[in-house]
Amino acid sequence: MARRQILNEMGYEFTIVTADIDEKSIRKDKPEELVMALAEAKANTIIEKLLIEGHVEEDATATLLITADTVVVSDGMVREKPNSKEEAREFIKGYSGGHAAVIGSVVVSNLTTGIRKGAWEKAEVYFHEIPDQIIDSVIEEGSTLHVAGGLTLEHPLTSPFVQAVLVDSYISPDRLDENRAAATDLFPSEATLSPSSHFYLQFFRFLKIVGVGYKARAEAEGRLLYLKLGYSHEVELTVPPAVRVFCFKNNVVCCTGIDKGRVHQFAAAVRSCKPPEVYKGKGIMYIDEVIKKKQGKKSK
Repeated sequence: MARRQILNEMGYEFTIVTADIDEKSIRKDKPEELVMALAEAKANTIIEKLLIEGHVEEDATATLLITADTVVVSDGMVREKPNSKEEAREFIKGYSGGHAAVIGSVVVSNLTTGIRKGAWEKAEVYFHEIPDQIIDSVIEEGSTLHVAGGLTLEHPLTSPFVQAVLVDSYISPDRLDENRAAATDLFPSEATLSPSSHFYLQFFRFLKIVGVGYKARAEAEGRLLYLKLGYSHEVELTVPPAVRVFCFKNNVVCCTGIDKGRVHQFAAAVRSCKPPEVYKGKGIMYIDEVIKKKQGKKSK
């Protein structure tokens, strides 16, 4: 789902093709080797299917096939998609208050030239304590059975409990020139690569809503926020990329993301929908904001 969202937000047109492979039959000693082998196997299967169906032609416009795979390593064990809700619960409880490594691979194949390049990336994810009610809600939703390790970091229910993400790619700085050339082979336009080690922090901004009948709800996996603020209509806000919203209570809004500026900017936009008034303190305010109330005029 996250990969599909990234391509959509970048404006690419694409078609999803399922690679029906037996992932359990492919085993490697290292998780990095495993995710690369699985992505390669998916590419081979899909290309074979496309050739049989006649979708690949020699004179066709350059088409890229992108295949990927992800595994999670926790307590020295490789976690793939859980087989049951009970196993998913065991996985997520193991992350709570600790950390896990997420290893992902991407293989890009140019169906016209036959050139193929791939890489893997590893992220160390550190978690706050995840409450049992949050774990239960995520599991009952059903998405845990379809993702590696049973957990999506961007999920609006669990993202507030991601403390930090340390990302380290296998591409070293002294190999950037080599990888620029590889990228140019795949894409007709000039491609550039940036240094491959980054440190990402998860930032948060909490707001509380004060007022009778004032409520908030998040939809579309945290990409839409609806506010009831006493107007004749609901206020609808579209959450910007790299930011998600989460409403554990209908009067508390959590804005979260890896870009501190965007998180704070969106939180300010939410607050501006109903700034707190100084007489009764009604409105939207930051959770740690202190409103100095003014005394109303006394009747004579």
